[in-house]
Amino acid sequence: LDRSDEKIPLAAVTVDSDSGIKESVIVNRLGLDAGDVANRKRIQEGLESVYALGVFDDVDYRMVQGANGAELHILTEPNALGKNLLSIGARMSTTLDGDATYQLLAKFTRRPTNRFGGRFNAVVGLGSDNLLDLAYTHPLGGDARLFVEGGMQLSSRRVPVAIGDERIAERLDQSAEIRGRIG
Repeated sequence: LDRSDEKIPLAAVTVDSDSGIKESVIVNRLGLDAGDVANRKRIQEGLESVYALGVFDDVDYRMVQGANGAELHILTEPNALGKNLLSIGARMSTTLDGDATYQLLAKFTRRPTNRFGGRFNAVVGLGSDNLLDLAYTHPLGGDARLFVEGGMQLSSRRVPVAIGDERIAERLDQSAEIRGRIG
């Protein structure tokens, strides 16, 4: 029988996690606490919200009958790739006019950087176009749904200079950007 609509009063909610994220952030993100009444659908929605933090490979739960009633245990499995991720790649393109660009790219990500689930990204691109992009995102609030982000980007690229249809030179187009976001 489908018991997904069965309402279960929760005596306790605990978190079993060694991810470095504060237990209160996970419980707040789950949206359930001791004294709440939950069903399987509400628990699943809460688990999906915890998983959306982006630092876990898996988020599951176990329901145990304790002395004071049902105890909900949240089980998290940290990302198997670890906290530090490095991606390396290449990008090449050409046009029918003979303009070609190439870039070797590396991206470093650290997540989480703190107990609230912060994230740091650094992107370096070298080649005909050069790029340095740094960004730090810090969650706000007890459930880490809001965030502030600060970042900067330095870039340079070669742009052809032409008179009519004849290409006579290239110039270096450089830019610097500082950005901030809240969301």
